[in-house]
Amino acid sequence: MAVEKAFMSLDTLRNGYLTLRDFHLNFSNFFDLSLKEDEIRTLFLEIDTDHSGVLHYEEFENFYNKNYREVLKQLDLEREQKNTQNEIFDHIIKVLK
Repeated sequence: MAVEKAFMSLDTLRNGYLTLRDFHLNFSNFFDLSLKEDEIRTLFLEIDTDHSGVLHYEEFENFYNKNYREVLKQLDLEREQKNTQNEIFDHIIKVLK
């Protein structure tokens, strides 16, 4: 099962759960994605539906099955919006100088 393989690849300590550190260290490598630290934290918190501070297999499976690509697409959109805001701010600063 792809979900189980993904979870086991992230759970390198074989605890049966993922900490934010586990998730952060392994997520980008496993999924071949480049996410910023705050984006990984946001994603982790979204997956952690019981707010326990760790991801259990069931939470990860629910996330995975609800099409994680849609969640990542939303993160990319948010990143683009932040970049646009930063570009506007940079331009304003240059004009003011």
